[in-house]
Amino acid sequence: MRTKKQDGLLIITPNSELNASTIAKAAMQLQRALQKADDSSAVLLDLRETVSYDSATLKLLLAARGSCQKLGLGLRLHTSEAGKKFLTLLRLQRDMSITMQEADV
Repeated sequence: MRTKKQDGLLIITPNSELNASTIAKAAMQLQRALQKADDSSAVLLDLRETVSYDSATLKLLLAARGSCQKLGLGLRLHTSEAGKKFLTLLRLQRDMSITMQEADV
């Protein structure tokens, strides 16, 4: 996971495509990345480079949501149009309290 801090956000971007063979490593990298957050930070998970949205993406979103809740951090999400459709189809935006971020950071 690539990370950077900008404007009070910890921005986390996966290094590689998410799929069944990479999700375990991605989840561990997510946990390490979240250690860089401080109490005042929100987390922006940037999935705009993700080509395919499937169960691996869902697992990463669930892991991010759970970890952010435990740390008291808000979770924002950048996605492609396909990602927006995925979230809408599964009703994840509302059910997971994910804030969609439209503007580029």
